[in-house]
Amino acid sequence: MTVGESCPISGVKIDASAGRVNGVLTTALLVVALVTPARWVLAVLAVDFAVKVFVGFRYGPLCLLSQVIARAACLPRRKVDAGPKRFAALMGLVFCLAGIALGVVLWLPVAYYLVVGMCAGCAALEGFAGFCVGCTIYGLLPPGLRRASHG
Repeated sequence: MTVGESCPISGVKIDASAGRVNGVLTTALLVVALVTPARWVLAVLAVDFAVKVFVGFRYGPLCLLSQVIARAACLPRRKVDAGPKRFAALMGLVFCLAGIALGVVLWLPVAYYLVVGMCAGCAALEGFAGFCVGCTIYGLLPPGLRRASHG
């Protein structure tokens, strides 16, 4: 049982299969940001993460695309609580904003590659292995802090 299944907090359910597709798409975009000069990709991902965190998963552009891909691939629907996934999206937002600050504003390339690479690693774990690093960290937070992370 994953943290997303074992500690419901938000009461909102999302499709874990679409979440894994989202992880693959996010990984691909982060790799583009790592191997090309297209730092703007981080801004696109930051907006996507911000929509997930502040508006909801159903409105996230990558979530919408992920749902279409998951349905077209006939992936099984498996519902998990959105609370831990929302926290993971918040972590993604922080990583993307840090990447923008380090790679575009401050031009610290080593720090940029480290931060964006860590974010890509987390997204790859979700997409390819079904292991959500943010959800795991969420499960380690004290209950009061978990509730506070839901705004």
